[in-house]
Amino acid sequence: PYKYNVGFRAVHTHEFDEMLIVTGGTALHQYAGKTVPIKRGDVFLIPEGRRHGYEMPNGCRMENINLLFDLSALGIDWSGLAELDGFQKVFAPILEAKEKGALQIAEQMSDYLITGAVTNAINTPSVSAEDAPRLKPYMTLGGQLGSLVGQVAESGLSSVTIEYEGSAAEINTRPVTSGLLEGLLSPLMSGVNMINAPILARDRDIDVSEVRHERDGEYQTLIRLTVETESGPITAAGTLFGGDKPRIIEINGIKLEAELSENMLYIINKDRPGFIGRFGTTLGDAGVNIATFQLGRVKQGSDALALIQVDGNLSDDVLATLRELPDVVQAKALSF
Repeated sequence: PYKYNVGFRAVHTHEFDEMLIVTGGTALHQYAGKTVPIKRGDVFLIPEGRRHGYEMPNGCRMENINLLFDLSALGIDWSGLAELDGFQKVFAPILEAKEKGALQIAEQMSDYLITGAVTNAINTPSVSAEDAPRLKPYMTLGGQLGSLVGQVAESGLSSVTIEYEGSAAEINTRPVTSGLLEGLLSPLMSGVNMINAPILARDRDIDVSEVRHERDGEYQTLIRLTVETESGPITAAGTLFGGDKPRIIEINGIKLEAELSENMLYIINKDRPGFIGRFGTTLGDAGVNIATFQLGRVKQGSDALALIQVDGNLSDDVLATLRELPDVVQAKALSF
């Protein structure tokens, strides 16, 4: 349990998911660029990495319980959670005046912890317990595709088209699209999350459309993102290897096969002899080690594209040196 007094204010982030249960008092909660009042009985989730904080104006105080967890790392069976004495001791007193509401919230929180299901939410797409495990890798893939294009784009966006093909056309695409838009818009503006990303896109007159293809393709499942920008279109496509391992398989019509990681380098260059040697020497002279190197082109003599995983962050000086190499069209550091 925590107690916060008048004037306490701390905007911060977590490296874990947090469920906050207000057990007493009132306060102001800052989240997603908004400040809203909270009171005894409020229960809400703060996803990993989201900035939030509290403010206690004069006369306000708040008591709360924080549940901090990383569902992917727990590795335990949470079935029957709602029947545990401790669970009842936490939830029953909180909303004792709203017994039916308390039971429903407890059940929904339990569902989220056990299966990842989200039900009856007013500001985020619902996900059933059956859908949650199947959607998880698609959510990751969609977020990566969006983030890739968002980091590469160098001008304003006007439209977004998301194509679902093969097995991907049969899933509940709404949460995947929301996660993709979050990844796409986050590099371009602050305060973006899965809940407000579709709204932010609409408010900025970015047309968002989904297309489902039931046709057979080269891959069993595929998501393709096409973004129209002021500088022209950017496309990226991805699939799942082994059913749950996201891979980028195409960028701007150039086929490759790349697993995205924390430290990546994105290069577009003229396809001429000697470039890869000069490029590798430049990184080596800067003490940068290459972990993986994925290269592709449409045809001989056209632009080539490379996604390179490196060990450690790339400094601005190294990026500036790479951009000065002959035949470099674009060089960007990416992070996922």
